Amino acid sequence: RRSLLLVLAGCPLAALGADAAVVTPRPLAFPRDHGAHPDYRTEWWYLTGWLDAPQPLGFQITFFRTRTEIDPANPSRFAARQLIIAHAAIADPARGSLLKDERIARAGFGIAEASEADTDVRLDRWRLARRADGSYECNAPARSFNLQFVATPTQPLLLQGQAGFSRKGPQ
Repeated sequence: RRSLLLVLAGCPLAALGADAAVVTPRPLAFPRDHGAHPDYRTEWWYLTGWLDAPQPLGFQITFFRTRTEIDPANPSRFAARQLIIAHAAIADPARGSLLKDERIARAGFGIAEASEADTDVRLDRWRLARRADGSYECNAPARSFNLQFVATPTQPLLLQGQAGFSRKGPQ
């Protein structure tokens, strides 16, 4: 966490995307809307869970995508137009502590990407992707643990908010 905060502290506030695109509600289309929407400021994909056997463990994986305010017309391949941030954690009651790790990188160069077609977000060797059967495959080889699992939905898609749009502010 400290390294992530230090990296973010080194970014100008404008680079973190202080404004937001106006969201015009429209019918959602899946699987496309499980994917990234790069024109919007921030979005995230996450899974959390609790394993009961053989030893109780909690887990969490989150990938964030944020659009910066760097001019999209900037021709430089090094312009950090999109940032991908990932965080993974395992809660182990037997240890009495939380194992955690995180990553951050600009999108591109084969290092970090968020697909617009479906959930498929990766940062270095960390990845969360939706399979054709609707399950989610996670692989996050962290510094002190490897979070690797397949999660299968047990109920149909549940839209939150009005028709799947959950207002977070006046715009």
